[in-house]
Amino acid sequence: MKNKLLVILILFLSFIYLSCSSLNKKEAWNSIKEAEWIRKGEPIIFEGENWYPRDIIENLIEDEVIKICTYKETDVYIEKTEVRPLNRLYTKFENHKYRLFEKNDQNR
Repeated sequence: MKNKLLVILILFLSFIYLSCSSLNKKEAWNSIKEAEWIRKGEPIIFEGENWYPRDIIENLIEDEVIKICTYKETDVYIEKTEVRPLNRLYTKFENHKYRLFEKNDQNR
């Protein structure tokens, strides 16, 4: 009887451990795949101007940005505090991380 209880206890604890450890893993649906056109360095055309991706990733929470448009099926954001003329655009890179886009192409 003791052996059966021990086996049941081990199975129960294993189940709890596996359930909890899966909560800490990043779920596939929760990650964002960056568009290929961004990876190629192609610009966003916004209000008639080219905005180029940078190798700069900003840490922003969703409450700090606002979606201003969708370009090639990718949401484009600005910071809520941004005023015109706009200096930065962002695309979401992953949770709380946004890729910076700027107008000037000379720094590329």
